Amino acid sequence: SLAQLSSAGTGGGNEMLYDAVYLSLYNLIAPPDPAYEVPAMTWKFVAESVPPKDKFMVDWRPDAKKIIIVFTDEHGQSYLEPNVDQPFLSGVVSSVPKLTIHTFTNAASKDSSPWGWEPIATATGGLWYLLTADQVALYNNLLEILDEACLP
Repeated sequence: SLAQLSSAGTGGGNEMLYDAVYLSLYNLIAPPDPAYEVPAMTWKFVAESVPPKDKFMVDWRPDAKKIIIVFTDEHGQSYLEPNVDQPFLSGVVSSVPKLTIHTFTNAASKDSSPWGWEPIATATGGLWYLLTADQVALYNNLLEILDEACLP
């Protein structure tokens, strides 16, 4: 996860998951604009991330199926400048080979506004799932993802 530090602290509704997805894929992409080079980007509202954004890296194997599963009850959020919003992130994730993103959110976070989650999932061939308290439904949804991931 991407933890943030600030003198004021962050509350439970502050989940910069669009930034975390972008940073986790950064070593696999060619940023479409020099402003989106991680060293050029700055944090808004926070001092630095843990780990620092320049050191945040997932070491993906070149031949790996890359699967990201997001669980959140918030709309997509970005604390980076320039903003990593849904239209930008949808373009980035769709350019990464063998990447599938699945999102579990509440119904209000599904929408296609600049901060909705379903378009992020569908841009990679992934699925949007309703985040629910029904443990059996969540388990079955996760099994569906794992079954697909294990196919050759």
